[in-house]
Amino acid sequence: MGTIFNITIDGPDSLTARKAAYKAFARIDQINLALSDYSEQSETWQLNATSPANWVAVSEDLGEVLKMSKAISEQTFGAFDPTIGALVQLWRRAKRKNELPGQRQIEEALAVNGFDAIVFDTTRLPFKIKYIKKGMKLDFGGIGKGYAVEEALKVLKAEGFAHSFVSAGSSIAAADAPASKPTWEFLLEDKNSGGPGINELIKCTNCFIASSGDIYQYLEFGGRKYSHIIDPETGEALTNGAFVIVTAPSGAQADAYATAFCVMEMEEIRRFLERNSDVSAMVWKKNGEVMEQLTFGQSFVN
Repeated sequence: MGTIFNITIDGPDSLTARKAAYKAFARIDQINLALSDYSEQSETWQLNATSPANWVAVSEDLGEVLKMSKAISEQTFGAFDPTIGALVQLWRRAKRKNELPGQRQIEEALAVNGFDAIVFDTTRLPFKIKYIKKGMKLDFGGIGKGYAVEEALKVLKAEGFAHSFVSAGSSIAAADAPASKPTWEFLLEDKNSGGPGINELIKCTNCFIASSGDIYQYLEFGGRKYSHIIDPETGEALTNGAFVIVTAPSGAQADAYATAFCVMEMEEIRRFLERNSDVSAMVWKKNGEVMEQLTFGQSFVN
């Protein structure tokens, strides 16, 4: 999934903790084989390469993430959309070549995105999927890590390690706090983002947290910073300097909401959070030359 996963376990026996960690990493590998678009062996990569016009069976993980993705896409009015894989690949090439994609290329990629470009049946196993528009590509970069850290944490809990913590760069899953501390805590910082810079000490127990923004991947061209996050409506990479931290009921939701909030306007985010009291967020976003900040919901920083 283009990142490094770390597992921390607080327990009395390092040998059994190590065995539990191996099982959790094996679960992450399983999810990677379903969702990654970096590996030619993954289901997602093969689906994108073949654009199946007829029903094909897919794994339970891929079906579940698709089902969640569609619900979150509807909830965020399309701001989160994993069907924009063609646009993501277009902007990745632009980053490698250090040049902006042409408008015609963007329009061609926009023409094959959207959930009307794909049909899936998740009502029974095995899940089935087919593409309506040839050239449509899936990209789970905005939800896959969150889903994976949560699933890994489930494995650790099932193995008897309630005091566990799983991270994958911008996605965090935390269970009970270490025995010697009241909570898990970690520093989220980057001197170049959020106006004067992000420097937040995150404290959480039994929670899922994700962050998103242009501190992770971006293209600098012509004096502007183009984020790796794409607006599904325009096909353009974001240039609003957005950075978001979200806590939500699940890892997948936290990850997807963090991506969506980078795209959504501040007032849209505020209305969303008012409707969904189980989601909290901190948002930094440029309005012209002014960096605006929104904090809504329970505090998870110090």
